[in-house]
Amino acid sequence: MSKYVLIPIMFFLTVCSAIKSSSDKSINEKSEIGSAQNEAPVSKNDESKLFDCSEAGGYQIAKDRDDEFNLVKIVQDKKVVELIKLPTGQSQNGFALNSAKKTERGFEITIEYGSRIYYQKRFNFECQDHQFFLTKIDINTFDKQNPEKSWKETGTAIKPPVAISKFEVADYITN
Repeated sequence: MSKYVLIPIMFFLTVCSAIKSSSDKSINEKSEIGSAQNEAPVSKNDESKLFDCSEAGGYQIAKDRDDEFNLVKIVQDKKVVELIKLPTGQSQNGFALNSAKKTERGFEITIEYGSRIYYQKRFNFECQDHQFFLTKIDINTFDKQNPEKSWKETGTAIKPPVAISKFEVADYITN
């Protein structure tokens, strides 16, 4: 009878060990992005300063997540050339990364957060001088207790534009 109890316990410990070892990989190690049809290993590019965004077809935008952060990766030639770390719902009240996608002039990231006061923000990045810069933020906000009377939409041009390497979403989150 002890043999029948021991086998499931050993199986459980083996599975837990495999899960733990796979989650211990750092962001700089290889990770998977892409669709189920086109999986491609991606590693951090140590020469990310050489990245040129001027060719729209030369890069991809990918959403990912690790144990601590929502991640937006800019990938070129299967290498992560830029990485934006965003909070999760555990570290910032109600935080969610809704989308990260290419646009005609660069890419945008859409987030939302809040409990009673709700915020949805769209960060617009444009390619200028062969680099990405934050150029505009579109904001929707309302009080969930009275949404009809509190709804606000605003757009803010960022002057001067902020280089992607200096972008920290925490600088733009209202508590």
